[in-house]
Amino acid sequence: MGIVVLGACDDRDAEPPVVTVTAPSENAYFAVFDTVEVAYQVSDDRGVESVTVKLVNQDFIPVAGQVTQSIGKLSHSGIALLVIDNRQLESGKYFILVTATDGTNDRNAFREIHVAAHPFALRAVLMADRNSSGQGTLYRVDSLYGSITPFAMPGQDSGSVCVSSARDRVTVAGAKGTGVIQYDLIGTGQRWTTSANNQPPAATYHDMVSDGANLFLSLYTREVRGYTLDGALILNRQFDNDRPYTLYADETHVMVELREIGGGQNRLMVLRQGNFSEKLLLNTFLMRLS
Repeated sequence: MGIVVLGACDDRDAEPPVVTVTAPSENAYFAVFDTVEVAYQVSDDRGVESVTVKLVNQDFIPVAGQVTQSIGKLSHSGIALLVIDNRQLESGKYFILVTATDGTNDRNAFREIHVAAHPFALRAVLMADRNSSGQGTLYRVDSLYGSITPFAMPGQDSGSVCVSSARDRVTVAGAKGTGVIQYDLIGTGQRWTTSANNQPPAATYHDMVSDGANLFLSLYTREVRGYTLDGALILNRQFDNDRPYTLYADETHVMVELREIGGGQNRLMVLRQGNFSEKLLLNTFLMRLS
């Protein structure tokens, strides 16, 4: 009797590619809108399928466009031209992320760089006027102060105007009943609109501010609302005996000036951004300025 021995063949690909970033140099400096020449070397025992190059922040979240190149070789030395095309980037530390895949396994390599934010330049000034009934027009004044043109619907209800230059948005809050309308600064078309329920006869919106990423409004109806710049509601804080007026917001906090209804006392409330929990309540009442 003969014995046949069969050898088991494991065809699994357990080895990821080898990736090396050779350029740019570590801690190289770039500016927004620069093109980064990324040089890399990749290899794999079964062949590298593709390489993707991205710019990521310190949380490894992509912050600019990416470049993907098909390889189809056991080894390859390549160059990818990555444009830092996000003018909203802040100055700071970022990483070039190079990812190689063999179709089964991925391997990453990083190169730390520093990016300088794009400086702001005056492109236009936006101004709103309105009459006693709240009807007015939003005007655009060019950067050379040479021409003035109506930007939005003439005769609309305009109370407050808030501009986010980094995202090319302008938001108008009506003094009476129009609600909130956001426009695109480039195309002048509407992005989104919303309104308060049960519009009172007095001014609906008292104040409007932006921290660059979100928009906050104080309403006659004893509430503070917060929206993302895409129109999603993120805050709806109701007050029982106070009416909110002046607002201030930065990346971490929202400050609200509250006025006691039926009284002459003011106070300040500070809310944490994110969960909007109450961080600090200044119970020392402030004298109202006339």
